Amino acid sequence: MPRRVEQRADFVLACLDDADDFDPDQVSLLLGVDATETKRRGEVLSGGFTCRWSSWVWGTQMLLNADSEDLVRQVLDKMEAARGELAQAREPWRLGAQINLVVYIYGVIEVEDDAVPWADVSTPALHFTSETVRRLAAVGASIDIDSYIIVTPS
Repeated sequence: MPRRVEQRADFVLACLDDADDFDPDQVSLLLGVDATETKRRGEVLSGGFTCRWSSWVWGTQMLLNADSEDLVRQVLDKMEAARGELAQAREPWRLGAQINLVVYIYGVIEVEDDAVPWADVSTPALHFTSETVRRLAAVGASIDIDSYIIVTPS
């Protein structure tokens, strides 16, 4: 498996309080944006897990060697177009907003002559300009970055 980095960015709306709930389809109607993924509280997920809260997600595709900030900007471009509607949806359902940046880093385990194994991976630089941070704040979103390293023997 060659070294590579795949990333996606998702805008996620979920209730701030586990006791609250909402209908993700109503959010799509209000925003005029179709979700790329929804979950409903009580829904049985793959693996037999029961979803503890509802969520509404709009996200990019998984992209190879993408720039992290470009992905976040794509999500912000989509959500800023519905900023007023987003505020209307968040208030009655007490929805929190977050951009999740998901980074998969693929590489191999190498073993040198000294027999000490090490992971040969290419880690992406993560940088956000002050303009992107301002835009995040303007839509009331935090950012969460999840990195996963997947290595195989060489």
